[in-house]
Amino acid sequence: MKFNTVQEVTSWENFIFNGEIYDLSHLNARWVEYLDKRDEKNISTYKFIVTYGLHCFTKDSDDISSKESQVLIYNGPRESRTFNFERYQLSTQLPSIVESLGENETLVCHAGYGKLGASQFCKKHFFYCSASGPARVLYNTRAGTLAL
Repeated sequence: MKFNTVQEVTSWENFIFNGEIYDLSHLNARWVEYLDKRDEKNISTYKFIVTYGLHCFTKDSDDISSKESQVLIYNGPRESRTFNFERYQLSTQLPSIVESLGENETLVCHAGYGKLGASQFCKKHFFYCSASGPARVLYNTRAGTLAL
């Protein structure tokens, strides 16, 4: 899918390590649509282009040697970082979390950071989303935080 108005990465190349392919297509840019049904007579539709950054599946770590880090390097279009298997696994959940933002069960509230909102998902994952512009998704596995 091509997005002419988005300057972010819209399609990620897979990562290959020891002959195993780590498919990153779940992080390709996509349209997400939310319906505001608070007024049944006047339903509003909000359509967003969601993009994901390489920080969703990479992380520099002091826990591995520089030699190991070089073997795990992911070369993105703007920067290169160390592929992180835990973040990769968690990133597979991101598209469904983002899509759930429009559901009644998803709690959205003000986070106290300007134009940011926060949402709780499954009582253990939180994320923040910007109220303007294309969203970037990142998360902190230690804190269990996700950010759009």
